[in-house]
Amino acid sequence: MAKHALNLFLKLALFTAVLLILGKTVPYDMVINNVIVRHVSYEDADRFGKRLTGEPAPEPIDTLRFCLTLLLNTLLALPLTSAIITVFNGVKNNLKPGLLVKEWIYSTLRRLIKLVAFTFMFWALLRFLPYQTVFSDRETYSAFTLAAVVAFNVLLTAVCYGFIMKIITIKRSL
Repeated sequence: MAKHALNLFLKLALFTAVLLILGKTVPYDMVINNVIVRHVSYEDADRFGKRLTGEPAPEPIDTLRFCLTLLLNTLLALPLTSAIITVFNGVKNNLKPGLLVKEWIYSTLRRLIKLVAFTFMFWALLRFLPYQTVFSDRETYSAFTLAAVVAFNVLLTAVCYGFIMKIITIKRSL
């Protein structure tokens, strides 16, 4: 169990490092700005912001720009992280180069599906759990309180994700 947890932590740390390196080195601004200027109106951006957060965004274009930058960065970092892990596993297990490409494609798709599922569960729990019963809309809360709510939501999402993966694994093994 500890080996599995360490392996997961190392993969998450590698993914985070690749995200940060790509975020600092790859200039996304021109691409994102061109897409927004050519294809998105203010009303579309406002509608997107309301659907995502559940409330109107003060600057919908900036919200959309941030979300598209994060999405593009993630979509670039995921295959790069998969390639690093696949090469490491290939060297460790003496795999043939032809098998590495196939393994890289499958691992990238698996990681993409897992990332989409985990992100969707996080968003759904954050949007649909009744946090209003504990936290009033009329009060302002400290950054620590908000970080604790997000950390609780991440922990709850991880537990739900683990439970669903366990059910899928059990059904697949039968």
